Amino acid sequence: MENVLEVLDRYSTLMSGISTLGIAILTAFLWFENRALRKAGSSPDVVAYILPHPEGSGAVEFILANVGRGPAFDVVFQFDCDEDDFSAHNVLLENDKDRMPMSVIPQGEKVKSLFGISFELYGKLSDQDIGPLKRFTVDITYKDALGRTHRGKRIIDIKQFSGLRGILAKSPSAKSAETLDRMEKHLQAISRQVGRYVSLIDVTEIADQHRQKRKGDSKP
Repeated sequence: MENVLEVLDRYSTLMSGISTLGIAILTAFLWFENRALRKAGSSPDVVAYILPHPEGSGAVEFILANVGRGPAFDVVFQFDCDEDDFSAHNVLLENDKDRMPMSVIPQGEKVKSLFGISFELYGKLSDQDIGPLKRFTVDITYKDALGRTHRGKRIIDIKQFSGLRGILAKSPSAKSAETLDRMEKHLQAISRQVGRYVSLIDVTEIADQHRQKRKGDSKP
């Protein structure tokens, strides 16, 4: 028993040091892990781009998307563009001095707005062809969850869609909606015709060359 106590006493300092080192390593690991988690939740990345409307209506949408990690707060965007060119191409989204910052764009979410009509953005206006909309820059400012300010720039050019066929194709849901709408109109027309014929009474006489009909509320 005394030998065991002597051994423990002899190595107690070493065991205490090993224990302290283990605790220090665990603490450091937890600190780095916690730091990585905080960073993962505070690294938003807001980008801007344009895309044809998914329903194939011919509209073009302007999109702000948060493709980073963590929410983006107080999001502000501004067009650096030729305003006369925007006006000539009937761009529907312009710089607005009354527009306030967007409170938040959550991670993986996006905000959409109608930007213009595809052929007008390409300069096909009535009988004129003024050429495509000039490229422009979108300046973006936002804050992360820690209150840090981020800034970014995105260059947008409508000519990125040149030569791409089928990008204005209608989605299956849009096609189904149009089919149902046409069916409804046909049924309404049939209903009106049926109602008209139901109210007619055959008054044909044997000497008549053609069938004679009168409304049900008419006197023979």
